[in-house]
Amino acid sequence: MGNFKRKTNRKNIKQVKHNMRCKNSLENKTKKQVAAEYFKQAINDRAIEEQTIADTLIIFIYSLNKVYGFGRKRIDRLFQKVTLTSSCIRDGYVTFDDLQTMLKQEAKYKYYRMNIKDLKTREQKVKMRVIEEMTLIYIFSVMDVFEFREKRICRLVKAMGEIGQELTAKKYTIDDIEKYLWEKVHVNFDHDFSHVNDEGAA
Repeated sequence: MGNFKRKTNRKNIKQVKHNMRCKNSLENKTKKQVAAEYFKQAINDRAIEEQTIADTLIIFIYSLNKVYGFGRKRIDRLFQKVTLTSSCIRDGYVTFDDLQTMLKQEAKYKYYRMNIKDLKTREQKVKMRVIEEMTLIYIFSVMDVFEFREKRICRLVKAMGEIGQELTAKKYTIDDIEKYLWEKVHVNFDHDFSHVNDEGAA
């Protein structure tokens, strides 16, 4: 009887070990799948961010040209400030809240940010976060370099909104705006948040 129990126990232990190996294998596979999905989502988010940054910059520069006649020289000055401000945020020297505070104090302009949580899809949330952050950087930069204040900023933001609506209505495309800015202002936008200029533009 005792020998039967030992055999039974050994059999049970082997089964338990087998079950544990299967469970560990399943858990490891699940972790790999989760990691793969996370990596895939991160790549997708980054692609959305880069495209949105480029599009927002193009709309902003187009608005400045359309409303205030900005040419290449002023765009160059503005872009240097935008790059510096972005670097300061990335390196932790300043925050978006700091920019909002400075806009309110110096330009008397209150920048409103929407509740992104209300948006339905992840793509919408990523896009809106980038649009709000980059627009804040652009507005702060134009205030700091060209001393824009509330009235001029409001006019600029209104123009950006109207252009956004026209793009949504498919009256023209981002590519059309890029072509216009190249032909009229000699500014060529790359999609890595930079632009290349030719000589001779006003």
